[in-house]
Amino acid sequence: MSVFSFPVYHKSPRCGYCSGTKKDFGALKSEQAQQNIRDPKVYKPEHASLGMVTGGMTCQIYDELINKGFRRSGDYLYKNDLLRSCCRSYTIRTNSQYLKMHKNHRKALNKFVKTISGDDDSASKRGKGPLTLLWLAYQEQQHLDDTFHTVFEEADLTEEKYRLYKKYQIHVHNDEPEDVSTSQFERFLCTKPFTDVTNRTPEHQAAQFEYLNNWLKNYDLTTGKVPNPNNIKPLGAIHECYYLHDKLIAISVLDFLPTGISSVYFIWDPDYAHLSLGTVSGLRDILLCKALDLGYYYLGYYIADCVKMNYKLKFGGEILDLTTQTYFPLNKIEKYVSDGKLFSIKPSSSLVLDYSKFPETYEESQFNGKELIESSTDVYGNPKTYKKADELHKKICRILGMDLLISGREIPLVSPGFGTLEYLYQCTTEGIFDTLTIIMRLGVEDYEIRFMELTIEGKRMVINAIRAFGLSILLRSTMSLY
Repeated sequence: MSVFSFPVYHKSPRCGYCSGTKKDFGALKSEQAQQNIRDPKVYKPEHASLGMVTGGMTCQIYDELINKGFRRSGDYLYKNDLLRSCCRSYTIRTNSQYLKMHKNHRKALNKFVKTISGDDDSASKRGKGPLTLLWLAYQEQQHLDDTFHTVFEEADLTEEKYRLYKKYQIHVHNDEPEDVSTSQFERFLCTKPFTDVTNRTPEHQAAQFEYLNNWLKNYDLTTGKVPNPNNIKPLGAIHECYYLHDKLIAISVLDFLPTGISSVYFIWDPDYAHLSLGTVSGLRDILLCKALDLGYYYLGYYIADCVKMNYKLKFGGEILDLTTQTYFPLNKIEKYVSDGKLFSIKPSSSLVLDYSKFPETYEESQFNGKELIESSTDVYGNPKTYKKADELHKKICRILGMDLLISGREIPLVSPGFGTLEYLYQCTTEGIFDTLTIIMRLGVEDYEIRFMELTIEGKRMVINAIRAFGLSILLRSTMSLY
């Protein structure tokens, strides 16, 4: 069972991506359309998002959440409002099929191999295939354990890891030394919120790490796979530590999930900036996903007009359209997102999404093989969209005897990637709320409570949760008031 606080919507003038300095921060291409979202008199950059805390969750449910646009920082989960925020942050993922080896990839790998091998010739005598190059580079590393190796281990705090994290934050991100505390590092990158992993036996965990730490040694060059006779499925929060001459030079913080590996953070020693360890790590993780049949490599968010995120494009992949819940290949929609504006592809038929299912791939979707029409301004810049949502809101309020928007902590009536009023009205007219029972944690006790027995404020919080992550996750979770 997963435990979440009720999600809360909030706005802030501070943005971790652009620091609130972006001049052209509107989501829509038309300034006139933008005025339907905000009052132009107080129109200024701000960061708008939904956040909640988890008291423990399964890897499966977090997998579903990141495929709805959520990310985590420790035990805090958040999802940005792409319509009202100054920056558009899209979920991006890739795999070996999308990867096309770029010049900077080859350069990084050649320099890396040269450094760890001490052999100028070994780095130049390599094939040109995108994954063959990777494999040959790491094939050589198998014989260089005394020089370079990595270790997969629990996401635990150690003094060695903390020292590297502090050095990285100060020299790369210009943090003040007094702001980089042990507790911050532990909370941010050593939290292990996955309940299905903590319930595993020590023997199971040991087998998982043995499998991961020997994947290169057991890699079958013929099949491109790693034998897995015991059907081990790595799961949970994991640190992969990079050692050069037994010195810790990098830490890759990863979440292993049912549909792939999610990159949480990458820390590297500034003294080894010339090795391009971030590039090497990304390529290595893509290869790992393929070799172990782990699925996709999730790179977090992609923000087109954030220079620091440009490197993600070089790994190829696909971006999640929150409005249609469809992953589109970058090469098909890059022209729509390159300006940092909101993108949404127009469906050929009306969609009433409940956000309870996994997004479709482009190949699975109704868009496959058809002309893609960008429609964000037509939808979110159209006064009729807001008028319709307001009318549905009033109908829902009459049926349930309550207002959905009171405190300002609720999701706006129109917001891409959150449950629509059409879906909410459908739930209301089909009587779902009449029979809905949820589990709520009050203090340390859990109680089954019928929706219709809740206070008006309680009902409002439940509806906000349904719009945030769908009815399916709600029914498999405990909602806490902490």
